[in-house]
Amino acid sequence: MNVFAEPAGGQVVGEVYFRGGGKGRDVEVRLLDAGGAAVATTRTDAAGAFALPAPPPGAYRVTADLGDGHQGSCALVLAGPAAGGDLGDLAGRISELSRRIDRYEHRTGLRDILGGVGYIAGVFGAVCFMKARRSARREGR
Repeated sequence: MNVFAEPAGGQVVGEVYFRGGGKGRDVEVRLLDAGGAAVATTRTDAAGAFALPAPPPGAYRVTADLGDGHQGSCALVLAGPAAGGDLGDLAGRISELSRRIDRYEHRTGLRDILGGVGYIAGVFGAVCFMKARRSARREGR
């Protein structure tokens, strides 16, 4: 499970999704401070999106927990008000690029599939080797 979060207009907004693009529906999302204490909690909607009230500036971690070991988290640093004016359009573009990069990094690729097939073939080969070795010992070879 993957979590993406960012500050946006007095809130921390983001989404929870699975490798391959599936949305994390009705997942508990918590905003934790540097000490691990929960600052805010919510649940994702049908599209896997969530919104939390923005805490004071500082370092935080956003965690999502579906249960049964399915967890995800991301680091979030909230800075104070920006000096030098509004960067609205630029911030929106950076946000969209960050989302795309995050999804790209967490997608399932051909390398992952071939790695899984290779692992299965290796285990199968090891089992066959052990059986052949055991048969050879029984026959006295």
